[in-house]
Amino acid sequence: MILISNGYVVAEGAIQSLRSEIREHPTQIMIRCDRPRELAAKVLASENTIEISVHNDECGLLLKTRDADKFYLTLNELALDRIQVESVAPADDDVLSVYEYLIGNDEVVR
Repeated sequence: MILISNGYVVAEGAIQSLRSEIREHPTQIMIRCDRPRELAAKVLASENTIEISVHNDECGLLLKTRDADKFYLTLNELALDRIQVESVAPADDDVLSVYEYLIGNDEVVR
């Protein structure tokens, strides 16, 4: 992927690689599970979590972390066997999110 702003290349590479280099914006992660509030309490106590919210459908969490790799490693310990995790996925490693992080919202054409 090549991201261009005002005729200049601002970044190039795989979106996931570009996203991992943007340290000033915490990584957002969506977790779908059967007990989101219970998991939220455990995740909030983790040193890797900055912010967390229960998804509107009460079936998942959206959280922000400054160190996604460390968070992923501790997630297994946090969930244990009482919480069934359906999926864990980055919520902001798409082209639009990366472009907005690099360029800012003012120049994004939708």
